[in-house]
Amino acid sequence: VSTKGGFAVSTQSVQGSHSTDRITLNTARRVFWICFLCSLLVPACAQAEPPFPGGYSEVKLDQQTQVAANFAVGEISKKLNEPLVLRGIVSAERQVVAGWNYRFELNLTKNNQPYRVRAIVWRRLDGARELNSWNPI
Repeated sequence: VSTKGGFAVSTQSVQGSHSTDRITLNTARRVFWICFLCSLLVPACAQAEPPFPGGYSEVKLDQQTQVAANFAVGEISKKLNEPLVLRGIVSAERQVVAGWNYRFELNLTKNNQPYRVRAIVWRRLDGARELNSWNPI
C-alpha cells in the first residue's frame, strides 16, 4: 500500500483498473472539499437570524425611511397643533404589507423640550402615506 495525495492506494490493483482508482480518488477529494466548505458555511448561516415572515425587520436609514419619518413628524405636529422638530431617528423597522409599514422611535423637540414618540407610517403601493399610530414614550 502506498500513499498518494494523503489517501492510501493499493499497489496490488488489477491491471486496467488504475484509471478507475484515479477517478475514485478524485471523487473522494471533491467530496472532502465540498464537505469542508459546507462545514464552514453552516455556522455562519446559523448565526444570521432571518426576519420573521410578516414581521418587522430593521431597515437602513435610506431616503425612503427618512421621508417616512419626516411625514410622521409632520402628521403628529398637525394632530398636536404644535410645531415639532425631528432631532433623530432612534430606531427604524419595516414590515412588508400591501406596501410597507415603517415603525419608528423618534427623538423630537416640542416647545424646546425633548419629546420622544413611537410612530407607524403606512406607505401604500401607490406611494401615498398614512400615519397609522403614534404614542409619546
